[in-house]
Amino acid sequence: MSFTVQSIALLGATGSIGASTLKLLRLHPERFRLHGVSGYQNAEQLLAIAQEFRPAIAWLDETVV
Repeated sequence: MSFTVQSIALLGATGSIGASTLKLLRLHPERFRLHGVSGYQNAEQLLAIAQEFRPAIAWLDETVV
């Protein structure tokens, strides 16, 4: 079966829903490509995600409120 590769922008990749989404992307690399990713404060985890998936854009929000 042939699929069109879908580009995904994942906001909150370092959280629990983001982790679940990354599992799905790992299971279906022929269907999905991580184009953009963001995380909140967990720089080490976001770096690991960026190194694994090589998105075009990665954003870390370390805003202190």
